[in-house]
Amino acid sequence: MLAYLATAALFVLLGVVIDIAVSVRRLRSVVANGLHYLMFEYHAYPTGHSYKYEGGFCIWVFRGGKWTLEADFCEEGYEPGAPPARTGEMEGYAIRQLGVKKRPR
Repeated sequence: MLAYLATAALFVLLGVVIDIAVSVRRLRSVVANGLHYLMFEYHAYPTGHSYKYEGGFCIWVFRGGKWTLEADFCEEGYEPGAPPARTGEMEGYAIRQLGVKKRPR
């Protein structure tokens, strides 16, 4: 009985190690490819549903304790909104925000 329990514990431990390895590999891919990994193009899903947001979007990155605008993909008539209100989770943390309509001047 103890041998079965030990074997089951080893399989659980092996599963945890594999999960950690997969997570580390994904993280290395994000770090190696930078923001290009996080950005996407304006195409349709294979199901035919579009994920093109009206007004486009922008990418904010948390660096040096503050948010900086990294990339602006807003369409004409739209602009990046205010920086995110929350603090970045870590240096280099990136957030995609939808563009906001430009205010009349």
